[in-house]
Amino acid sequence: MSSILSLKTALRVQEPCPEIVNQIKKHVPELREVLGTCVLKEKCDLPGLQGADAVSYSGYRQERGVTNQN
Repeated sequence: MSSILSLKTALRVQEPCPEIVNQIKKHVPELREVLGTCVLKEKCDLPGLQGADAVSYSGYRQERGVTNQN
């Protein structure tokens, strides 16, 4: 599992994503094997991960009973 941020956004706000992931791995041993690497790339460079995010989010919404109401 990787965390994705737009590289432009990450640079603009100096997002500490890699350090946050490393600290979680360091202090929460049961998540070391679950968490992967934080990757700062443009979204278009990781289409497979975008697809996985879409599927995960859809499943989350379905479990919560959220409909597509605007």
